Amino acid sequence: MRSATKPSAIWCIKNAEGQTQALHVRFDHPEGKECRWRLPGANGWGLEGRKVSTLPLYGSENVRGWSKDTDVVVIAEGEKAADALLEAGFCALGTVTGAGGTPDAEALQVLEGFEVVLWPDNDGPGRAHMGRIAEALRGVAAEVRVFEWHDAPEKGDAADHLAVRSCDPRGVDRLLQDLMEAPKWASQVSLSLKSGVTPVTPLRFAEMVPPRPREYVIEGLIPKGHTTTIFGDGGSAKSVLALSAGTALAAGAEEWLGRKVQCYPVLYADFELDADEQRRRAYQVARGIFREKPPHDLLYVSGLGRPAGEILTGCLDICDAEGVGLVIVDSLGIALQGDAENARDVIEFHHKYLDPFRAAGVTLLVIDHQGKTQAGERYQNKRTFGSVYKENLARSVIQVEPSDRGAGLLTLKMRQTKNNFGPKAAPFGVRLAFTEESISVNAKELDATALAEEGTLNASDRVLLTLKEGPSYPADIAEVSGIPLGTVKNELTQLRKRGLVEYTGEVQGQARQVRLTEDGLSVTGVTDPIGSRDAVTPEEGSPLASVYVNDRGEAEF
Repeated sequence: MRSATKPSAIWCIKNAEGQTQALHVRFDHPEGKECRWRLPGANGWGLEGRKVSTLPLYGSENVRGWSKDTDVVVIAEGEKAADALLEAGFCALGTVTGAGGTPDAEALQVLEGFEVVLWPDNDGPGRAHMGRIAEALRGVAAEVRVFEWHDAPEKGDAADHLAVRSCDPRGVDRLLQDLMEAPKWASQVSLSLKSGVTPVTPLRFAEMVPPRPREYVIEGLIPKGHTTTIFGDGGSAKSVLALSAGTALAAGAEEWLGRKVQCYPVLYADFELDADEQRRRAYQVARGIFREKPPHDLLYVSGLGRPAGEILTGCLDICDAEGVGLVIVDSLGIALQGDAENARDVIEFHHKYLDPFRAAGVTLLVIDHQGKTQAGERYQNKRTFGSVYKENLARSVIQVEPSDRGAGLLTLKMRQTKNNFGPKAAPFGVRLAFTEESISVNAKELDATALAEEGTLNASDRVLLTLKEGPSYPADIAEVSGIPLGTVKNELTQLRKRGLVEYTGEVQGQARQVRLTEDGLSVTGVTDPIGSRDAVTPEEGSPLASVYVNDRGEAEF
């Protein structure tokens, strides 16, 4: 993002004695905002190695004039919200770390003995941010309450509240009463805790803001704020796909492979290739969407030769400073500090190095390798290499299977094998075209035969898709779809009862040939004569459009 010449706001971060510790400077652009740090007296930008968490709370110099006996201190996220509260007459301070950070104990010491009310931004990261501060204030503040403004807009903060904006005395008085009646932070309530034992902090569902609809970074595939794993064999272009998705998000695209996206700065944490090779790929992918170079908000970190934990911890700081919304980890098998087949090592790695991103509201796309395919084993039955917890700890899992390749072209089949938050996405195709200068990534419809082979579809739909190619005998359907013959016969019986298939009158031995009825043609999206080889596109509301496979691998409508 290009810096404006004139800042829109400058905040002086001072300690309790009134000495300026840092300047926080905001620039507004048509593309959004940009905030930078500068030390007093310095010519360049940055904190010269000092961590943001060590800076005082914004407004700390005012605390000397407040009374611990009569004043309630309100803590908001950021300087803007704190300024609005101060203007309205509240005793207010602002955090400067962003939602992903937590002020150090020394910064919070100015609140010793005060009654404190924490006012989080109305989003997951904001609430998690204030929750960490509430825990850090145990034994420091006289009392800690957490205020939730139930009518707040999405991501709304204190500055958005009508009483704060209007500075109306009656509204301010009512708001102050609401703040003082906010629920106490639960760990402050218990009087029977054993000395030295950190209390468990319960929350009341009834006091939480009602949930909003589930959000996806990429529609149906990558749930926002959670971990998604994409895996496949070597040479299946997993990394290129992830880089293509990251490029779309960072470039402000509306869609990726026909799916709506939310756009954020993206960070690619690379543990496999060197920076020169990834730079080459990034430029090729950018040129594939007719850009001269990769987008400004696509960031890169190389983890070669350094401990993965050290790199990922640094990436978390980058997310806070750059507003990163998606981090791509390439790949888990190499970054993992331990044995990929050991459940304890996998769980510990997620807990120590990946969960902090989720706590900060950052979405993770983790690239992984799958186990070796044995003779006679179907590709789609393979899982990621190692412990089952590699997939158990992800909320969405996508397998990439290479199909046709040659002459600079690669066709992939992508299947979502897990989605904790809704129906799995229907399998879909991707076509990659490689040249020395560019890599283009485009959606490609799967034909009926390719879909019929998909284990993520239920058996009924796979039989229907096979019959889309024309009349068949049960044994032929079983061979094409990969469904056991007995299951095919059972499905055909049910489909005949539903009026979707019928006998043709042709017989081979004891087997009777079947075909789609007019209703069956409609269900599969076929409008041309039987035998058409056009790709199937299930219509909304049809059985094919409402496929769901439960966690036991059973297909359901």
